[in-house]
This record gives sequence, structure tokens and C-alpha cells, in this order.
Amino acid sequence: QESLEAVALNDELARVRRALYLDLGVPFPGIHLRFNDGMKNGEYLIQLQEVPVARGRIEKDKLLVTEGSDQIELLGVPFEQDDDFLPGVSSLWVAQSYQEKLTASHVGFLTPDRILTFHLSHVLKEYAQDFIGIQETRYLLEQMEGSYSELVKEAQRIVPLQKMTEILQRLVSEDISIRNLRVILEAMVEWGQKEK
Repeated sequence: QESLEAVALNDELARVRRALYLDLGVPFPGIHLRFNDGMKNGEYLIQLQEVPVARGRIEKDKLLVTEGSDQIELLGVPFEQDDDFLPGVSSLWVAQSYQEKLTASHVGFLTPDRILTFHLSHVLKEYAQDFIGIQETRYLLEQMEGSYSELVKEAQRIVPLQKMTEILQRLVSEDISIRNLRVILEAMVEWGQKEK
């Protein structure tokens, strides 16, 4: 808790939401941070709709190196190997005092704030389809109505809202962005007419 800077973390969380929206087109809800005295110091839990989906930890005054131990050993920087908890990243902890040396040697690392947001970004991307329901589909359609009202009306006439939601969920689960909703709606209209 004390190793996180609230303002910087809040900015990072907002950046993650924006980046994922730009990447996938999914309007993610707000992200809330709660501290729990029942957890070990430095440990965190990521929950989606109150269900735990990932765990991790942040070490006070330490950086998490995102590359293999070979480079760190070559630099002569002492590190601690830990159990891996981030997808695709070995858990190698280095004292924060080596930050300049790592930066100068182009060795990738994550600061405590970035560890949490990196992990959260992966989790949100993995579960992105769970954030698209009927309400979110309706919201996306309302956003489109200003520029493409006829297309939205035609798509809603041909494809039921529930089916649209399923299609959007399937696209996002395949890591396909739904930001270009105009093209997706045109495909739905075309597909829907052929189905009749």
C-alpha cells in the first residue's frame, strides 16, 4: 500500500482503460482500488465482478525486471528470483537503486505502479468479452446513431440485440477490435439479409 503512489496509479489505471478501448473498442467500466488488511504486505488481488481472477505482488523499493536473468547477471546486478505471477514475465526482483543502470543498459523493468497496471491490462484483455452485454451493446449503438443512424436502424431491424451482443463478444474473444463498428454493422446487415 505504501509503495503505491495514489495519483500516479490512478493516472495509470485511466491510461490502461483508454489504451484497451483504443485497442479493442470495449468500453471498460471504472476501476476501483481497495486495500485489504487481510492480505500479506505487497500482495494484491484482481477481481472482476467480485470474483478473484489473478493475484500478484509488489515488492517495496524493488523493480520487476521483464527480461531473463542473463542480462542482469552480465551487468553484475544482484536479483532475487521469485514465483512467476505475470503472464510472460519471469519474476526477477532488483533493488530500485539500480534503476538508472538498468535504463542505461536498455533492460526492461516495471516499477510498482506499472506492475499492477501491466497485470490489470492483461486480465482485462483476457476477460474483455465479459464486459460486453446487452447494455454495453446498446451504448455502442447509441454512440453510432449520430453519424450512421440509418445503418444502426437497419442493423437493429435485421439482427436482434441479443445476437449483436453475442457477435461482439465473439469478436472480442478472438482479440478482434470492435472499434470500427460501422464495418461490423454493415456485415451484420449483409449476413442477416442472406439468412432470411
